[in-house]
Amino acid sequence: MKKFLLALFLFVICSTGAFAWRTPRWGYLPVNVYIEDHPKKAIVESAFNTWQTASGEIVSFRMKDAKLASSLHVKFEDKNPKVQKKDFSHAVGLAATQSPLGFYAKVDLTIFLLSPDTGRPLSDQEIYEISLHEIGHALGLQHSTSRMDIMYPLVHGQVFLSPNDLNMLKQIYLPD
Repeated sequence: MKKFLLALFLFVICSTGAFAWRTPRWGYLPVNVYIEDHPKKAIVESAFNTWQTASGEIVSFRMKDAKLASSLHVKFEDKNPKVQKKDFSHAVGLAATQSPLGFYAKVDLTIFLLSPDTGRPLSDQEIYEISLHEIGHALGLQHSTSRMDIMYPLVHGQVFLSPNDLNMLKQIYLPD
């Protein structure tokens, strides 16, 4: 019995370690998405549709009317409450993920509606760009150093997914 428990313990530890290095991703598709009721909701829905269509449905989403029926939640806030923290002082969107064993269990996206620098309302185009970027994080993508990518860490007028954005997605969801 001790050998069995030791073997089970080692299996669990090794399994956990095997997933620890891997980029987190969704283990099932479509991902159920809840977007809180807001005048900007259609912009965010359009960004989800862009990811699904541009990826050739490598990733897919199902919009839900109830938060409890979803694992990816989107909310809107006027301004970033973490402005005191240097790392987030200019953030216009946040992705908070829970990924046990390398697979997302829950993701909360927050889209901020006011510029952190001036307090002015962000344009619909900026909200769309931010939504595309944060959805990229919700899919497991990291920041890019190329201004041509939606995953570039600053709002810069990019409203299309680049070939590099889609290649990063394929590396996560279509491994060799």
